[in-house]
Amino acid sequence: MAYPSNMSKKAVHEYLEKTRFRYHNRGRERKTALSDELVKVTGHERKYAIMLLRKPRRETAVKEGLGVIVH
Repeated sequence: MAYPSNMSKKAVHEYLEKTRFRYHNRGRERKTALSDELVKVTGHERKYAIMLLRKPRRETAVKEGLGVIVH
């Protein structure tokens, strides 16, 4: 997947997290506008962008003593 040249993968992820929060607290018309905005900013396909917005946020935890990241 190609990211816009002025955004790093980390920046896209941070933008997605903020947009996801806004997306879940809006009505249908505003959700459409937010998904269109995400497509324009990140370059993702529309259906993929919607899927990303609908996903619940994954919490990351580290198991004690093992140093293993669990999603």
